Amino acid sequence: MTFPVYIHIGPVSLHPHLLFETLAYFVGWTQLVIVIPLAIILQGYVRTVQGILIGARITFLLTSACAGLFLTQFG
Repeated sequence: MTFPVYIHIGPVSLHPHLLFETLAYFVGWTQLVIVIPLAIILQGYVRTVQGILIGARITFLLTSACAGLFLTQFG
């Protein structure tokens, strides 16, 4: 096996860094687009907003842990 390993999608060869960075940014921006408006709309419901923010933090930590695990094993 030679490094870097390229990911072939049809006729296109992508470097893994480009592919996974794009996916990470997509997940991060999607989370922001969902969480921030919910926190603004539901600002009167303190416990609900706290739950949303805790869920967002847990999602962030799991995403980071999975990305770190993947990059240390295959990177």
